[in-house]
Amino acid sequence: MDKFNSIIDFGAKNLRLGVFNNKSEIVYSSTIKIDGSSEDKNSEKSLNKLIRDAEKFLSTHLDDVNILYDTSDFSILDLSIKKSFDQPTIVKKYYNSLLEEANFIISENNFKNQVLHIIVNNVIVDDENRLEILQEDLKASSLILELKFICLNKSLIYEISSIFKKNNLNISNIYCSSYVKTFFYKKMLEIKNNFIFLDIGYERTSALIFNDNKFDSFNSINLGGNSITKDISKIL
Repeated sequence: MDKFNSIIDFGAKNLRLGVFNNKSEIVYSSTIKIDGSSEDKNSEKSLNKLIRDAEKFLSTHLDDVNILYDTSDFSILDLSIKKSFDQPTIVKKYYNSLLEEANFIISENNFKNQVLHIIVNNVIVDDENRLEILQEDLKASSLILELKFICLNKSLIYEISSIFKKNNLNISNIYCSSYVKTFFYKKMLEIKNNFIFLDIGYERTSALIFNDNKFDSFNSINLGGNSITKDISKIL
């Protein structure tokens, strides 16, 4: 088992590695440009150098990594799921099982995609009471969860996993980079109401919209900083 927690931001132009100890303190970080282009062979070569340099510095092997990844191929699914009770029941006991049931429904009926994030936008009890905090002893006759799922195509996940396997690395989890970044900036800027997070990458731009502090929508296009630079160069 690794004594370190490794996170790689797998971009189209750069690979960024952060290694943390069991106290969540950063012990190593590095960035490397992807050689030539973002084709698999170039990503694999750059990843190999990134990992070997880290292992040499840390004097240990890195086996498991978490991946931050962005692409215009992410999809968003909405689902509302309800559980009714014969009599007032402590709903907190059924919260996680209802989440698991919703995840199962999406996974079973969305064959091409894999769920990366499950976002609970609203918790509703007794059909009309929206809760900000689900209390431990709260009883109700029904529980509704309004959910959003961020998904990624399984074939793309397989391609990414293959690159890492060739470097003897196992992917523990894959996360949507833009979605994860929103939490950092939201906390740092102390944003509590409506806002739009615009993430302009090398080859894509993502927009995440929050309304009333709830995740509303996510869209991404194949147009990034590289395209803007090329257009300016043509004009000049």
